[in-house]
Amino acid sequence: MIYIKELLRLKNIENLRLIAGESGMERSVSSVVLYEYDSSHVLLPDFYEGDLVLTTLAYARGEPDLVSESLMALLNQKVAGILIKTAYFSEVPQEVLSLADNFGTPVFLFDRTYIEDALLQVTDLIRGNSRFRGYEKDIAALMKGDLTKTQVREKLKNMNLGSLGSFECFCIHPDGPMSVYEALILSGIEQNHELEKDYLFMEADQTMVILHQIRGNGSLTGKDALNALCGSLGLTDGLRQQCSIGISGLRDNQFEIGNALVEAMVASKASGHRRNQLVHADELGIDAYLFPLLHNRFVVHRCMEDYARLQSYDRENHASLAETARIFIESDLDVTETAEKLYQHTNTVRYRLRKIRSLINCDSDATFHAMLYLIITLNKWIDLEGV
Repeated sequence: MIYIKELLRLKNIENLRLIAGESGMERSVSSVVLYEYDSSHVLLPDFYEGDLVLTTLAYARGEPDLVSESLMALLNQKVAGILIKTAYFSEVPQEVLSLADNFGTPVFLFDRTYIEDALLQVTDLIRGNSRFRGYEKDIAALMKGDLTKTQVREKLKNMNLGSLGSFECFCIHPDGPMSVYEALILSGIEQNHELEKDYLFMEADQTMVILHQIRGNGSLTGKDALNALCGSLGLTDGLRQQCSIGISGLRDNQFEIGNALVEAMVASKASGHRRNQLVHADELGIDAYLFPLLHNRFVVHRCMEDYARLQSYDRENHASLAETARIFIESDLDVTETAEKLYQHTNTVRYRLRKIRSLINCDSDATFHAMLYLIITLNKWIDLEGV
């Protein structure tokens, strides 16, 4: 899959230019197809939403009205976009351009390049970007953690890995379109084929997953290795700041690959929530234990119920227990700092905390702070993750 806007990277299609449908440049393309049928004698074939259609409009020679008729029919089939070689027609009827703008379907013209060459270039672009995909099921199965050693070996084989020695995992989750990072990685690999000896690039859940195989005692690891890789790929500081990046710990046992993947994924999520560009698994602290709870339906439900109870009390009594709880956690459980931030007396904060403890049914001073931290933190993550 590629995005329509990536077609502008094709430098060997002469004078490729967009003439309509600019609002659809973020559309995805899953396949490219030729349309060279004579629509006056052959029914328009079925096209689909992910199809990018290439045509010379040769079928319409001597019948200019057929240009408008056939292109309007294509647009109505909701194709991803249309590329037209100007071999027979240098202009496209205005009604076609208007409909393309209305649908947000990009329409391009290009000159002289053989239609077969254009087809190959777009196909290669799609294949190049798809090289990172196809690992999603294997990654998900490894992360689930219930595979036998034989099954792990099979997954490694599917990922084109024989056996693993020392390794670590990186996860890069961009805030924007993945296509920008796919393009950089492809370009970086083309310029430095040595990268693929040490790094396996995969994609899962809109995240670039990178398996780093460590060879020799002098090899860079951790943040140093990640920084060096980003430099090789041209991943600038500006682009990195638009990502959440996590790094797993080092592993020497190939059957630990599932744990390494989970660590890197959790670290990347922690990176996003902390607004920290890069988080190593060693820096996760309590988050290492809390993030997995987002997948525990019982815990999530209980936390949401407890927090909703505070919000309900606030609405009915014009109080601010939920805010007090949040500020108290953000202030590292410091009553004085919480009171200052709320412009309240410390005794008021202590009274509210006692009320909160009662509402969440916590009967122990020893567990109250931990329970409150869990409720407030998980509810924040639930909102951000859309759980």
